[in-house]
Amino acid sequence: MTDSFLDPPLMATAHRDQPAAKVNADDVAVSRPAPPPIVVGRGEGVTMFAKNTPLICIKQLPLPGIVIFVHGVNSEGEWFEASEEGLCKGLNRRLGRLDDQMMYHGIDAGQLTPAKYTESVTPDGFLNPKLWSGNYIKPEPSFSPVIHFRWGYRATAAELKEYGDKIFLNEKDYWGGGPFTNGCASLPDLWHGGLDDRTMGWMTVQGINPTNRPLYRAPPRAYGVLAALRLARLIESIRSMQADVPITVVCHSQGNIVGLTAAFFGDAFPDVEDPWGRSGHCVADAYVLANAPYSLANADGPNKSDTFMDSWSQRATKDGSGRRGRQTYAARTKTFGTFLSIIGARKAYEQPADKIDEDMENERVSPTSKRSYAAQEDRARHGLNESTYGRVTAYCCPHDQVISAVTVQGIGWRGISKHELDDIGAAGILTQRVFASGFAVGVQKPYRYWEDDWRHGKQGTKPGFWYPPSPPAKFNLVGAIRGNESVFGVAATLVTAPLLFVVTGISSALNMLRVNADPPKGWIVVADAPALDEPFPPKALRFGKSVET
Repeated sequence: MTDSFLDPPLMATAHRDQPAAKVNADDVAVSRPAPPPIVVGRGEGVTMFAKNTPLICIKQLPLPGIVIFVHGVNSEGEWFEASEEGLCKGLNRRLGRLDDQMMYHGIDAGQLTPAKYTESVTPDGFLNPKLWSGNYIKPEPSFSPVIHFRWGYRATAAELKEYGDKIFLNEKDYWGGGPFTNGCASLPDLWHGGLDDRTMGWMTVQGINPTNRPLYRAPPRAYGVLAALRLARLIESIRSMQADVPITVVCHSQGNIVGLTAAFFGDAFPDVEDPWGRSGHCVADAYVLANAPYSLANADGPNKSDTFMDSWSQRATKDGSGRRGRQTYAARTKTFGTFLSIIGARKAYEQPADKIDEDMENERVSPTSKRSYAAQEDRARHGLNESTYGRVTAYCCPHDQVISAVTVQGIGWRGISKHELDDIGAAGILTQRVFASGFAVGVQKPYRYWEDDWRHGKQGTKPGFWYPPSPPAKFNLVGAIRGNESVFGVAATLVTAPLLFVVTGISSALNMLRVNADPPKGWIVVADAPALDEPFPPKALRFGKSVET
């Protein structure tokens, strides 16, 4: 739980009224400012001169911790507000703060309420000129554990000249999350150049791109490294304010690469000390990895995956030994295992359950949820090994047609198999949830990617894993010309166009060079995240309306 919110006016008054202390020079290095006062409740009213007219000051139930949302590429966190609203509702239920459990209601009583935010874009599609850091959160009353972490790419003058016609940028020459094409599937990729759109010779990716997403070369991904460093510094600043506050990082898509990298940065930082003299390590206590592009695809082993296209796209990248191509499977599993170990070590720092119960326990059972709240019971029900610290939950969706691209094949699409978990090590830290059509979210059982697919065994089903079928790479003359920046390349494209039409037509007919990979035959992921009180079918939005899938 968090300490109650600090009151800046009271802090200022307290510091202003204190007399100047006389200290020796030798004492300066070890002295510490007095901790700021903590507000546990507020109340105001008119003094009454009649009996039995008490002024009630409600002690606010504290926040359960801090939750940091991290978005992905080509995004400014469009999912943030809906997720924050749902999280606050869910936490009120889980923490025993529903209306039918509370004597007093609202923010002052400690019921979680999402913040309201200033829109980044005006109704006519331009950047909001009135938006700045001071008014991003609107002054409307709120009580939320959520922090929106936003990151992205801004072009320099030289980069604008080099890439401005190839990537999306707004009128301030930046883009939330950076270019879509710069999504990556391993941590070292952040230190490498952006997408290399050359396939072979004069041909570019755009010339055989069957989708409506433009695929041009992109700037280096160093902005992702900066984002990870900023996230680590954010966690450091939170620890310096309250060292033992529970921190959870929720990442989506490329935000997972940023979030994992931030954990390594924070682990390398020196510990910080908060105003009460408590020491804090600069990493989060738990992670949620949603639709992560981090890839464990392996061309060898018991479940072979085709990684040729990924290695070919990274042929200009080489390691310290001069080896070219994608990072090895052994390095990826070792890196992910180290990340899990960093987070797993946080289990030892979980706040004592009895201390939490002093401020947060609610024995009143809700007629709605049929639950009360006590910390240890909550850990047994919703935690991992009776702990909510030191855990990582991975969300995967078998129908994800972005993370499943042949150059990605991320764990956010195909999950992590038992064989991969054995190679990763760090048991007892990672659990998984599967979001798939016809598969209830919140149950604990294996999901078979081929046999449990919603189309499996149905009459008239088209062959193949994907529906609609994954589009094949086919030559596109207009795209090929637009993707070429040299006179020679354009000329060569025009000369060889008839041949390329024939070759890609044949490869398409033979089901070759598809955009999306297929999972290995017999691929199974165990959905072993703690069971939900009420499992639910996955839902999607269609024209703004919720539909079950």
